[in-house]
Amino acid sequence: STQEYEVEDVLAIRKEKDRTLFFIKWKNWSSRFNSWETEESVQNCMSLVLDCCIRTNSSYRGNIVQRALRLACRAEDPDVAMLSRLSGFRVPENGFVR
Repeated sequence: STQEYEVEDVLAIRKEKDRTLFFIKWKNWSSRFNSWETEESVQNCMSLVLDCCIRTNSSYRGNIVQRALRLACRAEDPDVAMLSRLSGFRVPENGFVR
């Protein structure tokens, strides 16, 4: 069986090819055991992921907002204007970004 470890903090987020990785500090483990983990590994600590997004100004926060909207709306493709407002992006009046 797979043993589970508790995440103390998410220290960094990076994109690698087509996936996102998270640099994890494990609770009660020395920092020499910090490791890069996949999205599946951080599903139970999304508040720490969000804290890292805010602290590092990571664009991954848009993924978090979109996931939350999908759950709240029970929709695969939530309203783009609502998503952009929640993620802090302002759509120009002419609708174009230059």
